[in-house]
Amino acid sequence: MQKALVQRRASRLPSAPQWSPDVSSRHSFLSLFIGTYSSAFDILPALLADSVPDGSLQLSVDAASLAFMAFQLNRFDLIPLANKYYFRAIRSLAMAVQSSIQPTSNAPSQSLSAMALQSVLLLDFYDKMAFQHYRPSEAPGLLQIHAKGSLSILRSLPKGELRNPATLQLATQSILVTILSCGADATDFPEHLIGLYNELGSYIQSDRWHLIGHYIRLVNIHINVRNGKMGLSDALKRAREYSLDIVEEENKMSRLWRPYRRDTCEARAFDSYYDAYPNHKVAQALNKYRIMRLGVASFVHGLTGSVEVAEDVEQLVRTICASVPQIILPEARPQNTLPFSPLQILECSAVLSPLYLCARHTRDPAMRAWILQTLEYMADNGVKMAQTLANIIESPLKPEIWDWFRMVGSYTCSAL
Repeated sequence: MQKALVQRRASRLPSAPQWSPDVSSRHSFLSLFIGTYSSAFDILPALLADSVPDGSLQLSVDAASLAFMAFQLNRFDLIPLANKYYFRAIRSLAMAVQSSIQPTSNAPSQSLSAMALQSVLLLDFYDKMAFQHYRPSEAPGLLQIHAKGSLSILRSLPKGELRNPATLQLATQSILVTILSCGADATDFPEHLIGLYNELGSYIQSDRWHLIGHYIRLVNIHINVRNGKMGLSDALKRAREYSLDIVEEENKMSRLWRPYRRDTCEARAFDSYYDAYPNHKVAQALNKYRIMRLGVASFVHGLTGSVEVAEDVEQLVRTICASVPQIILPEARPQNTLPFSPLQILECSAVLSPLYLCARHTRDPAMRAWILQTLEYMADNGVKMAQTLANIIESPLKPEIWDWFRMVGSYTCSAL
């Protein structure tokens, strides 16, 4: 009941700041993104309750909140204020880390390390939101600094502390954002990342952890092919093996969370149907596996021209696109509105990368036209980045999916 009330409040959040920008941004970030949408920062409220005012964690929340609001409302005039909080947070974090290693420090080491890790991850979130148009060639590794910094903190912790549930949750996020940051920049993983993943695997067994393992394999193939470290025949062999494994994993999840099909006369549902999911997190989790399969299938088809693989590509495109109408059709869910609520805008932002991948790889002109119409409909109802994507799809320039992934804030719009 309480969760439902929070969700209803989040759907009615103001579309523009009513108080000072930092206060309203913080409120929206904590109530909408943290409290309703995402599970990536589940322990943040508890850490905030124990943190000091104007400490690194509070300042990191302010920086991330303002970057989030700038993205959500297309209010990039908020970025200079976000920058001020960002640099204050970095200075405060450096002082906190220095203080924690002093013999006179009275704070529990677990609390300090958790707050430091959470602060660094929030600063990484800020970077991804604030620097969407950054190009790796301009400053190589710029958007990996905080992700890799979080790994350094993890590696410095005593072994016993790695069994702490809060630390393990933060470690999961740290490894995920580092993998995706390396994928976006096509740079090698830090030396100890895979070893740390394997070590923590003895303490963590979750769907999200298995998903990260699949990301490691996929991004590793992508990086090695992109940098000429893996021949195409070897890459093809690994891609086929990977595809079999990912299908098996997706099938396990589908048996637990199988969507049900709804027929409709609504033109915004391709082929007069769409798939309904229990919630946005289930839809996103299943789509992540489909996106990985689609990327691999497209790669294999490009090398082999297989008719069977081409059919797989089209089926994956249809399945991914069938998950979209539930977010945008007013009659699909009680909480859906026109124009879109802040929660709907977040959900739409999360499907932009999947829709880009679908538009790039479908051979069906009707499906491609539907994707463009859907993006324009999203843009008309508050998802400004959707119009940018529609323009890119129609332009002769075809950015790689990782380039687009970086343009929409990397992982920051994901609920997982």
